[in-house]
This record gives sequence, C-alpha cells and structure tokens, in this order.
Amino acid sequence: MAGRKITEIFKRYVPSEKYISILNSAENVTVRADKERKLAEIRAEFPELIDKSDLYGIEDEIREQYDLNVVRILPLYPKNLFSSHYMRQIFLETNRIGMVAKGFFNNYEVDISDNVIEIRL
Repeated sequence: MAGRKITEIFKRYVPSEKYISILNSAENVTVRADKERKLAEIRAEFPELIDKSDLYGIEDEIREQYDLNVVRILPLYPKNLFSSHYMRQIFLETNRIGMVAKGFFNNYEVDISDNVIEIRL
C-alpha cells in the first residue's frame, strides 16, 4: 500500500477540513491491519511535525468510520526537525500508550547537545 494517500486507502473516510492538509502531506504510507482484532496501524512520513492531538483526531475519525477497535498513526519525521520543543508531544504519547510517565514530566527542562538528550526534572 506504499505510495498511496491515507484517504485513498481508507476510501470511506472523509476527513474534516482541519485534517485534509495533514493527510495530503503524508508520504510513503503503509498500513498493517488485523481484521480479527479490528485494528489498523498506519505508518507515514510527514515533512513537518504534526501535533499529537491532530493525529489522535484523525485516528478517531477513521476508527469511527470503519468501526474499528484501534487505529494508530505512527509518524516518521525528518531527524532535523527534532528539538526540545517537541518533547511535550513525546511525553503525551508515552502517557497514551501506558508508559509510567504521567506526572513525572509536568515540570522539566531539556537540553540537546552532541547527540545527547538531557532531561532535568
């Protein structure tokens, strides 16, 4: 399924106006689906960072349209886009997938230098 857009793969899904540009920017889209468990895992490359709340909204819309239990979008970004400002999004995702991080990162500082990420709580 590589090379197609998310909306070409999920043809019944009509995204809200808010999500059209995000979906159109996705490249090299692949989908892994499990019919028995009613889940879909979407991997896609994006040229810019996408707010997790927008990705979660798209997942919810696809899940509802196809009556699935779980839809996950696993974004891939150019490595040069990573910065300390994106850490809040990373912590949001760790909380969502159930890692024990909730509350630990409410107040933190991040430094990135020499390919080392230092997080001070």
